[in-house]
Amino acid sequence: MPNFSIGVDLGGTNLRIAAVEEQGSLLEKISLGTRVTLGRDHVINDMCDAVQHLTAKYKDLATLEGIGIGVPGIIDMRTGMIRESPNLPGWADSPVRRRLKNDWARGSSWITMRMSQPLARSGWERHATLMT
Repeated sequence: MPNFSIGVDLGGTNLRIAAVEEQGSLLEKISLGTRVTLGRDHVINDMCDAVQHLTAKYKDLATLEGIGIGVPGIIDMRTGMIRESPNLPGWADSPVRRRLKNDWARGSSWITMRMSQPLARSGWERHATLMT
């Protein structure tokens, strides 16, 4: 099996996490509800649990190349914080990149955070890459 990456789609309603081979073939997808009413720590824990599950399942078969996350909101490139998110109430000034690095970036060569497409098209595009 070639190397693989993990992609995360963090939305206000759904949380989708997928492991994908280098050639683009889907290995596995996990779909969860984003339970924002339980707070951001709960949502991040759900996300981290799913990423850790996929990493553990495929680590003996291939090398994890990186993890990418799509976030609905404005990301501060310098700090890796979500500054504002219309779909994630209570997430303003959340240190998401630091939390993700601590929880599930071990062994990954990079994490990429990118804003959702509607905000990106509005001119608020921010792209943050974290080297571990």
